[in-house]
Amino acid sequence: MRSIFKNSIRIVLLLGLAALFLVSTTMAVNADVLKIEPKGKKEIKIAVLDLISAIETAAQTNSHYMKEGKKRGWDVRVFDLKMNYAEAPNILENMINAGYDAILVNWTSPKYYKAQVKKAFDKGIPVFTNHCGDLVPGLAAEFAVSSYAQGAMTADYISTKLKAGDKILMSTDPTVAPCINRRIVAERVFEDRKITIAQKLYFTSGDPVQVGYDQVKNALTADVNKEIKAVWTDWEGRGQSASRAAMDLKRSDIIVATTDDSPLTYTYLRENPTYHATAAMIGKMGILVERMFKELDNVFAGKPLQTETVIIPVSSYLVTKENLPPKGYFFRDDGNYSGKPNFKVQ
Repeated sequence: MRSIFKNSIRIVLLLGLAALFLVSTTMAVNADVLKIEPKGKKEIKIAVLDLISAIETAAQTNSHYMKEGKKRGWDVRVFDLKMNYAEAPNILENMINAGYDAILVNWTSPKYYKAQVKKAFDKGIPVFTNHCGDLVPGLAAEFAVSSYAQGAMTADYISTKLKAGDKILMSTDPTVAPCINRRIVAERVFEDRKITIAQKLYFTSGDPVQVGYDQVKNALTADVNKEIKAVWTDWEGRGQSASRAAMDLKRSDIIVATTDDSPLTYTYLRENPTYHATAAMIGKMGILVERMFKELDNVFAGKPLQTETVIIPVSSYLVTKENLPPKGYFFRDDGNYSGKPNFKVQ
């Protein structure tokens, strides 16, 4: 049995994370202020740089951009990076030269297009990022949930199902800032709970879903990993891959916990014995995007915006097999599912 002292460390860690990262807004010191001439009745054009449009989370997010743009009569266009980070500067450069009034970026760190962010700022074009985790000079704002809290949630969930000394795998992406932040905190939680990370599986290139499947299947097949009890992943696609690999190896005892939610993830939670939990927020993405567009309203009205601002308008939630919402609904903190379903069940 764990001592009261060890449990206290974990509780302090998690509460500290909540206090630090679930704030509403924080601002960088000595950052520039973005202020442009009011747009008036000018036709507004918004460009979206999407990291990978093939995933469900991206489709959900981009649909919210389209909805908010339609409300205002703005032209919103999505450009798919297809995870080719090297192309980010060129695409941003084209967006700036094409005269877009604002640029929104999904999950792609500004460190890949730092010069273009500064150029956009100099031209009065706000660049907003969505849950990327990095700030650079000239970046107007980062709209996010706490990656740190998400990593803590899922690592703690796995830890409560295991005992000290049990072994797990981590399947993660070392290039995406939110994934890095989730992993860093998860590692701390596992260390505190004396859970052994037997192997870290890093995605580097290719199809992330297929690569994730192959890596987990190979790892679980290795003799050295016969005692693996769980797999922690930083993204639902890798979570789905891990759960399929475990089931194909007839390891229904494996516990998989991940991050993000989509229609397919809810299906996995219901139907796959190994897919246990996800720390997610896509059900609140509409709120986050609404806040983003309200900030654009202010900028286009000529109001000043302190750049390098981190805005966290929503918090994550942990969805498990025990608290699944009705079919067709994203999880709600208040448990109110009386409205129309959010999506078609896959």
